[in-house]
Amino acid sequence: MNLWQAWTFEGHTFAIAPAAAGACPAGLVAVRRFYNNPTTGTAMNHRYVASGAVANAMRAKGRIDAGIVMCAQP
Repeated sequence: MNLWQAWTFEGHTFAIAPAAAGACPAGLVAVRRFYNNPTTGTAMNHRYVASGAVANAMRAKGRIDAGIVMCAQP
């Protein structure tokens, strides 16, 4: 039984450099992923942020910090 039936692959929507060992090369901006850890699959979502202030706000709301997952152009 699939507990997360609402989760579907949405396709590739953009291309961006992956982080290497949780870090970005010089000249790129780190993008962090946050997960809401829902009690139901229909409430599941992620947030991607490049701002330290927004990252702190996500942590304060109880979101799970998955770390730096990609690197963006400034």
